Amino acid sequence: MGLSCAKCGSTEILTDIPVISDNLPTGAVSALAYRRPGARVFKRPITHPFLARVCGICGFAEFYVENPKGLLAVAKQVDTDV
Repeated sequence: MGLSCAKCGSTEILTDIPVISDNLPTGAVSALAYRRPGARVFKRPITHPFLARVCGICGFAEFYVENPKGLLAVAKQVDTDV
């Protein structure tokens, strides 16, 4: 089953479009989680790039994280040596 636009119903969907910013050194816009969220220092951030699905007909866009399972795994880690 193919993707369809949530706004207009079209199946003309562009996928895996990088989301970038001209204001960031890397250009990539990312979701961020910490490996040690309770730590005062050295929280060890990890980022996962945002991607977009864009309707080729109406332009509606949806953003999603490239690796949601990896982001969730990091967010659920319990730090035992804070």
